[in-house]
Amino acid sequence: MAVPVPWACCAVLAAATAVVYTQRHSPQEAPHVQYERLGSDVTLPCGTANWDAAVMWQVNGTDLAPDLLNGSQLVLRGLELGHSGLYACFHRDSWHPRHQVLLHVGSSLPSTF
Repeated sequence: MAVPVPWACCAVLAAATAVVYTQRHSPQEAPHVQYERLGSDVTLPCGTANWDAAVMWQVNGTDLAPDLLNGSQLVLRGLELGHSGLYACFHRDSWHPRHQVLLHVGSSLPSTF
């Protein structure tokens, strides 16, 4: 025999589900698009984070080594085509991206109109 569920319980459960869904699926700010030349060096800041903030960086979802950091900034030297990708900076206490950069590495920069 089914046990009746009070309506107040259903309303609370529905509201909690909506909050969790919104937090996990809220639209992210579009990544900053950046073009760099092959062989150049680039420093990517972690948005407005303090220079010494505890952050971590990923490229295409893979963690990057801490020795690539200068404070909260990611330093890439001698860029190659394989450096192209989506870079994301996270505070160590959160998995929400603080800053994202879509980096394109090529032999020439795109022309502007």
